[in-house]
Amino acid sequence: MWLMNFQQTKGREADVVILVYGDDDWFGREREPFPENSKLPYVSLTRARQSNVVLLPPDPHPVVAPFASLPRKRPQVQTSGGC
Repeated sequence: MWLMNFQQTKGREADVVILVYGDDDWFGREREPFPENSKLPYVSLTRARQSNVVLLPPDPHPVVAPFASLPRKRPQVQTSGGC
């Protein structure tokens, strides 16, 4: 498991990527449609080989608010044989 900020994800991949956004995240002074700021969340989402988990605050910043409308899928739990 690696813990990285969004800028550190460039050029890396993982089976599962967990994106955690907070209430106090700062996305700069750019205004909608956020042509530059939207690139970083997009790149972060594309780092996952299998799946993404996106955790959003109750009132997310407009840059990441569209993630709230993504389809939700229950995680599949893999178990190995035996006890």
